[in-house]
This record gives sequence, C-alpha cells and structure tokens, in this order.
Amino acid sequence: MTPYAYEQIANAAAIARKLHSGQFRKDGVTPYIVHPAAVVSRLDYWMVKSAGWLHDTVEDCGATAASLMEMGVDAGVVEIVLAVSQRKGVETYKQYVRRVASSGRMAIAVKLADLDANMQDVGSLPAGEAKGLTQRWQASRATLLGVGADLKGLLRLSE
Repeated sequence: MTPYAYEQIANAAAIARKLHSGQFRKDGVTPYIVHPAAVVSRLDYWMVKSAGWLHDTVEDCGATAASLMEMGVDAGVVEIVLAVSQRKGVETYKQYVRRVASSGRMAIAVKLADLDANMQDVGSLPAGEAKGLTQRWQASRATLLGVGADLKGLLRLSE
C-alpha cells in the first residue's frame, strides 16, 4: 500500500472518530465508532477501507461531500460514501439498495460489509426489532450479491 493510501485510511478513521464522538449503537451502550471499525475489518482495499470508516457520516453526522473533501478525503472515497448514504425523504430503503447496487463494486463492497457488521450485532436488539431488521438486511444482501460484481480484493464476509 502506498503512503497516500495509509494516510487516507488514517485520516478517514480520525474523521469518523471525531464525527461519531458521543454517539452510541442501538443498544445505547456501545460507542458508535465500534461499527465503522467492524465494517473496515471486512474490507481490503484502501478506498473501501476509507469509505468504510466514513460510510455513516453523511446520514448520521451531517457531513457533506464538500466537508469531507475539505478534511482531506480523496474525491473517489467521497463518491463511494455518497453512494452508500441513503437519501432520507427522497428514496425508500428499497430504492436506496437498488441505487447502491448500480453504483459500482466499491459501493457494493462497503454496503455488504456494513450489512454484515449489522448482522453480527443484531443480537443486542429486542427480538421483534431484530427480526425485522434481519429480514431487511438479508434481502438487501441478496440484492447486492445478485448484481454479480467482482468483489475480489475488496471484501471478506462472514458465512
């Protein structure tokens, strides 16, 4: 990996830590930053690792393409982050997943890693909520995997 790639990953991690500071997962106990770290642990290429750190910053922290680029995030990484950010009030979740599926293999890899990480900690949620989310995430995973994108070198999923 190049020094630029290492710098981008480190910068993305620092930005994620700053923007998610004080946020918690749905269980109300786990610091939110644990989730982006879990997403990144499933990714293999510097651009998707960087995007993995930042994947929820637009939706949950108010980051914008301009603000991320001002903080030194590579334009290609910003493009991936925007691709995996749901446009609340503009698109349904189903439309969002279809948009991600058409956004290219790097966006697909990040979203699959996100779904995989979510599935790993669904056990901390109330049973009714966990069941509904699990069904939604499994359907999303099937849609994204069904695209047939070559994800080699980008992603490692749990079975």
